Amino acid sequence: MNDIHSKSSNEPEATGVMSHLKRSGKAFKAYLSRKAFEHAERNRKREAELEARRKAEQKKLAREQAEAKAQLQTQRELRHKQLLETLSDDFSQLEHDMSETLKFIGSKMIGQYVMRFHGKLEGHSLNLNQNEREVKAVFTEGVGLCLRRTVADISEREAGVLKLLSLMNTLDLISDKYFGFCQLCIVYNDGKTKLRRKADAPTTRRSDAAIFKLVEVWLEQESETPYTAVNEGIATLGNIRQEVNDPELRAIIEKELTGAQGWLRTNSL
Repeated sequence: MNDIHSKSSNEPEATGVMSHLKRSGKAFKAYLSRKAFEHAERNRKREAELEARRKAEQKKLAREQAEAKAQLQTQRELRHKQLLETLSDDFSQLEHDMSETLKFIGSKMIGQYVMRFHGKLEGHSLNLNQNEREVKAVFTEGVGLCLRRTVADISEREAGVLKLLSLMNTLDLISDKYFGFCQLCIVYNDGKTKLRRKADAPTTRRSDAAIFKLVEVWLEQESETPYTAVNEGIATLGNIRQEVNDPELRAIIEKELTGAQGWLRTNSL
């Protein structure tokens, strides 16, 4: 009887404990659920912030690229206008800024040039180490160097190809690098035009003489003859005419090529 009475008397207490445990369990589950929700909410906000930041950076990059493209286009159009004005005056000189060529040469290639031509520098020393960035920086100090050829000495064929290639460049159909190299070859004239230092070029660096000589040797080794540059330019123009699908752009090209028939045979395209 006592056992039965004791058991029955403990039942409310046990029931209370179980009830408490259930309530505690529910509270704990609710706590975990709330924590999980808060964690998920923090992650969601973090992801949203990251996504907003990515979109902002993409917009900024797109804006910068558009601005750079517009600036490049303005520079191309200005250069084309200046080229036409220069070539229209036989007493003018067509200048090619060597920086427009040197900037396209990679650091590793510059290092190879330095090593290859070192024996031809006639006592001039560049004292370059193996740091590609420093090699590039030293080589591109040649930004103060240029080539100038009198317009009267430029043939009609050479001038015509330059005008058309410049136009194609403003239409974004050929690269700045390709146009610049063609112009360099025509102005350099197979070595008949001598490398010059611009009047406003700094001349206080000890490496000036070595850089000047290195660029001279590079021109001798790497430039093409005007004849080769003109023929390759004509072939490029022919390929452009065949590949352009835009009717308006094709009409512009055809008009320019028709105007060039005085010096350019149609069947050469």
